[in-house]
Amino acid sequence: MTPSPRRAVGLNDIVSDPNELEHFKMFLNERKAAQHLMCWMEIEAFRGIPSKERHLRDLRARQLREKYFTRQYLLGPKSPAGREAQRQIVAAGGRDRLPSRPKTPVFREAQKHVQAKLEKKWLAEFLDTPEYKARSGLATERDEQEEEGRGRHRVTVNSDLRFAQSHEALLLCKALQKESSRELFLSFLSVRGTSDTNCKADVEFWLEVQRYKVNCCYDSHLVTLVPQDHCECLTQSSLLCCRELIHT
Repeated sequence: MTPSPRRAVGLNDIVSDPNELEHFKMFLNERKAAQHLMCWMEIEAFRGIPSKERHLRDLRARQLREKYFTRQYLLGPKSPAGREAQRQIVAAGGRDRLPSRPKTPVFREAQKHVQAKLEKKWLAEFLDTPEYKARSGLATERDEQEEEGRGRHRVTVNSDLRFAQSHEALLLCKALQKESSRELFLSFLSVRGTSDTNCKADVEFWLEVQRYKVNCCYDSHLVTLVPQDHCECLTQSSLLCCRELIHT
């Protein structure tokens, strides 16, 4: 069975997703093209002002006219709209020249051309970046397999969090309760670690955290308490950032 094709992603999809919107802003900033998005968003905000707020609409319209409808942007050689499109923008106001307070159709027409430029060029390039594909699940199977393989050989904050909640973490915690198993594990870590790594303190701290999490499941008021054992383990730990946190 042939899988259904993905729906094309448009500018509205990106704007409605706060996370992707921030990524898109950074993408445009790096290419000195952020003005297109800001223009589109400010016109969109203007169009959302209720008609009964006439004074506010007039004020924002004048500000947008002064900021974007100039030779330096919408009505000049660097405009996202071509010459014919620029004439259409001006004509939408019913005059040969734009007044200081353009009519609402002028903004709709301008926004339409800005959006076309954004989607045809900048959004298309953004959607084709490996970073966006990875975030949206569009990475190829090969990329995913390679990333999975690399993930087994590195330690990240996210992988630590997932591991702490996994079945493997419970098995490790149970095994380390035995002194013989704990000593073997510490010997292994001492070989793999560096000379300034206090493996024993790290393991003890990890075990204390696991016990603390289990206790909190049965007694919720413990969540607000930090056991003294945790602090002592942290001060002896090789985790520098944790030691600094304890002493602040």
